[in-house]
Amino acid sequence: MTGERIVVVGGGLGGLRTVEALRRLGHAGPITLVGDERVAPYDRPPLSKQLLHPDRLREPPFLRPPDAYADLCDLVLGRRAVRLDVAGRAVELDDGTEVRYSAAVLATGTTTRQLPQLAGTAHTVRTYTDAVGLREAILRHERLAVVGGGFMGCEIASAAAAAGTPVTLLETAPTPLYGALGAEVGGHVRGMHAADGVDVRCGTSVTGVVEGHLVLADGDAVDATVVAVCVGVRPAVDWLADSGLELADGIVCDAFGETSARGVYAVGDAAAWRYPGSEKPVRVEHWTTTAAQAVAVAGNLLAERDSRKPLDPLHYFWSDQCGTKLQCFGLPRPGDEVELRAGADGRSLLAAYGEGDRATAVLGIGRAKHVLSLRAKLTAGAPFKEIAAAVHELGS
Repeated sequence: MTGERIVVVGGGLGGLRTVEALRRLGHAGPITLVGDERVAPYDRPPLSKQLLHPDRLREPPFLRPPDAYADLCDLVLGRRAVRLDVAGRAVELDDGTEVRYSAAVLATGTTTRQLPQLAGTAHTVRTYTDAVGLREAILRHERLAVVGGGFMGCEIASAAAAAGTPVTLLETAPTPLYGALGAEVGGHVRGMHAADGVDVRCGTSVTGVVEGHLVLADGDAVDATVVAVCVGVRPAVDWLADSGLELADGIVCDAFGETSARGVYAVGDAAAWRYPGSEKPVRVEHWTTTAAQAVAVAGNLLAERDSRKPLDPLHYFWSDQCGTKLQCFGLPRPGDEVELRAGADGRSLLAAYGEGDRATAVLGIGRAKHVLSLRAKLTAGAPFKEIAAAVHELGS
């Protein structure tokens, strides 16, 4: 593999980190990195986390200086992959170009979900241009409605409220972050946002728009001059429909990151990996997981097949909202038992998640030091009851 061409499809974190790791590990052959935007790879979390920071987002938050690619790879920008020819070992681009490969890494990420009833009237945030457009609207202090109470929706609502913009946050589930963190922690987050002046409405959905008002399923209406839709994403795999790759909520990979086609790997938000001990492929939309996958895939691509190493990471994600940081280690699951302890300030929180005797995740809001202590117990394999007891001890 040392002198053979590797093609990486996807100009985001996963694609770039894979290329960098390949070079760091000694690959001397040609590498082509294909990105569908016309700018060099940049970081996406700041698009919502730092949306209104006075010194940020004056330009895309580049992961590497745009002029620092000459010795790294052949960078192809503004081109979208439309077909993968596994038998011919080629990637077809939207201008008809074919890029041939000895090995390929797919890192195409996700696309934003849309609401048909808001088509043409709402902002989404996937690209830097999207974020700048929403930022300009928020800074005009227009009334903002955020549809979707996931991490991005909560971060945008928090940033807008801090800037003095009237904000309504709409979520179909019983609480914000319900699907990711459950009702208990979601309820706490709802209280944080309400305390910061966000009008949080849960258990309802948008059915249409009438004269500048969002009409809700419960019969109410929300006045909004600006609407941001944050109702989740889906893996960007449509271009692989006739490739023969196994697809199931993403590109299915084994524990080494290899897809059902030999020599084709996948990383990032579009990749569903079979981690050691997992019952089925898991797609994880976390920055740190993507970075770990990229390094693992680079190593496995360059290794002999019987020397490849499976990836079994401790997943980690964070979110900046309401003037504090939420951090979680592990993967909370629907139906997990949750033990939590809120701080006296009404904002900080520690929580542990578990299934039976097994702890699945630990979480902290505004408690960085203490959540690291809980992480140590989680990685050491401590049972759920022990970590739950530590939550109460540290949270007191």
